[in-house]
Amino acid sequence: MPEKKEVTIQEKLLTIQQKLKAHKGQFNSFGNYKYRSCEDILEAIKPLLAETGTIILLTDQIVLVGDWHYVKATVALHGADDFIETTAFAREPEVKKGMDASQITGTASSYARKYALNGLFCIDDTKDSDATNKGENDEQRKPAAYKAPAEAKPIAKSKEDKEKAAAELKAKISKLMTLAFFEYQTVHANEMPDGKVFNEVIFVAEMRNVFEGLLPKTKKAFTWDLTSVNVLAESVLPENCLTDIKVAPDA
Repeated sequence: MPEKKEVTIQEKLLTIQQKLKAHKGQFNSFGNYKYRSCEDILEAIKPLLAETGTIILLTDQIVLVGDWHYVKATVALHGADDFIETTAFAREPEVKKGMDASQITGTASSYARKYALNGLFCIDDTKDSDATNKGENDEQRKPAAYKAPAEAKPIAKSKEDKEKAAAELKAKISKLMTLAFFEYQTVHANEMPDGKVFNEVIFVAEMRNVFEGLLPKTKKAFTWDLTSVNVLAESVLPENCLTDIKVAPDA
């Protein structure tokens, strides 16, 4: 009887990557979009770990980069004699409304772990099965006949309303830029040379330059959501966002 070939850790990882479908089980009411959490990914991957005879270990490390603390998350897939791992970073904000210090660290940890899992298992954005299901309840899913709404007269906005709307948009853009920066530094982590780190202030300035370079018609129609901002970030060159790591002098 021929000897059974040992399955390598790379082959086991490939099996998991091909079979894993991590559905987006969370909903962001602010941005009006679905997303997947770290817990969603772990729930989807456990049956495949049992199938391939592997385990995953998740660890966190707090690292100081410049003046900011980052959570460095490491996800390692272990077989019997070997393992493969990947890392991702998330920055701890100084303050976050409604959260104490431990909750801020926990949020950064979950974010970093999710993107480390995304990188190791090549998680994509294929649609959930419910989005393409053509079962027997299709008649119930048919939209009602379109009825044109009654024409509404425009309501003039007061100066206070305009200022409030502008402030809300500014806060929304600031939040989107922070989220886009987290994702940008994860995607381009391999392009960060020793002694350098991506700088969020420079990144935001580069994003502003890219936006200002758009055609007037394009800027007017721009939708401020995370997907659109991430697409905008693709035009930002990584080398333009680097700064030196500050090293504290010896005591």
